[in-house]
Amino acid sequence: MGFKRKPFKGKKGIHKVNKSKPIIKCIKFSLHKFVKDENTRFIIEETVLKGHKIVIHTLQFMKLYMIYCFDEDIPFPKINRNFVTSIIKVICRPRTTTGDPNGKKLGGPFSEQTRNNINTLTNFYNVHYKPFMLEELEYDHMSSIIDYLSDDIVIMYANNIKQHYIEYIERYVNVSFNKKQVIEDIRSLKIATEEKNTRVNHFCTELRKIKNDLLSCEKKYTSDAKYHTWIIEYKKRLIPSRKLIKDNLYYDLQCNPYDYLGKMIYMMKYVESTGNTIYNVCPLRTNIVPKYIPIDTVAVVRLMMTENKKFYRQEGNLVKYQRYIWRKFFHIDKYKKKDYVFRNIIRTDGVACSMLMVRKDLMNKRLPKEPKISTPEEYIDELKDYSALKDMRVVSVDPGMSDLLHCIEVDNKTVIKNKTTGKQIWKTNMYRYTQDTRRKETKHKKYQHYIQEMKKHVINGKNITEWETELSDHN
Repeated sequence: MGFKRKPFKGKKGIHKVNKSKPIIKCIKFSLHKFVKDENTRFIIEETVLKGHKIVIHTLQFMKLYMIYCFDEDIPFPKINRNFVTSIIKVICRPRTTTGDPNGKKLGGPFSEQTRNNINTLTNFYNVHYKPFMLEELEYDHMSSIIDYLSDDIVIMYANNIKQHYIEYIERYVNVSFNKKQVIEDIRSLKIATEEKNTRVNHFCTELRKIKNDLLSCEKKYTSDAKYHTWIIEYKKRLIPSRKLIKDNLYYDLQCNPYDYLGKMIYMMKYVESTGNTIYNVCPLRTNIVPKYIPIDTVAVVRLMMTENKKFYRQEGNLVKYQRYIWRKFFHIDKYKKKDYVFRNIIRTDGVACSMLMVRKDLMNKRLPKEPKISTPEEYIDELKDYSALKDMRVVSVDPGMSDLLHCIEVDNKTVIKNKTTGKQIWKTNMYRYTQDTRRKETKHKKYQHYIQEMKKHVINGKNITEWETELSDHN
């Protein structure tokens, strides 16, 4: 029943893997071509929808809980997989089991920290979130998928803080010093335009120095002395009070992003109180279109196997028979790539499917980290040595609406003699990529026709276009 992988043997012996190739490759195709039966596709579609709804409610619950902690001056919880998974188990319908005295089971056994998290979150959920929840969620047979989704949510929060904290500081300073109104007042003065521009530039320069002083660990400030009292007072509220790693805020932000979450909420609370637009501190998923979820061997066994589930999940049988498990439900042998093998995990949104493949020499091994390229791209006006460009042709590129790309070769004209008139004309080498070409290559009209035909499908007495029109009234 198991399948043992054997090295490929060609005419000249064992095939050697090209180690210069990327570690991971991804093959994308339609899900219906990958599954062996409609029941498997139906199970996956249902699981994708469940996962999508779980992520939506988890993110909304987390935002509400973080704001509650800030307002009540409660220490923020440590945002990790354990915390996010606890939230999911709280907001989803508990599974019933005969072994539990209460007839309910959230999973387990739990550590003391996890149980404390669940108790705290359950109390908050019952009071503040459950009354407004219109649907029941469940995660039956989705334990491994929930772990992946929890990791994604943790990454969402970390990336949002790392990438946007500086923008929050700038927004806070601009609103605190009423930048927009001050500039409008200067523009409305009856003075020369040059004088207006000078005043605006001077004001913006002052604000820039204030922002730099807030973000700097230097004790000597570069801004005007009249702002120093304000900087000292508000720096305590906007920057962690502890010693920053390497005395560098930017470095510390990348190492400990969650220490800045409360500061970001504080800044946006103030901006909101002034009637200005705010940034969304906590990531949310507002799109109704289901997103990709990962499905690994554990998920396949839990979701699709109807018998012998325990057998495949014990004594290393999951790894031993993983090829058999995947072949039972999917056409994994239809999609092959030289030097790569299937990594026993796919990502799908119920329509498309991405198969992850790993280089053969790294299968079942810890994947090495890709080296970071520290050398930035050089701009042509920054080059010091132009010798490599001497034999290259200079091409000017003009993007546009009709011609998406219009390229003309500079200083390379060809003389052509007109057969009819006998006159000599100059011809320039050029290349055009037009809207019509793109429309043809992407088969836009064909797929647009498919979409319009699908919208004629009647559901509960109305076609899709009529339902969309009705829903648009609620936007």
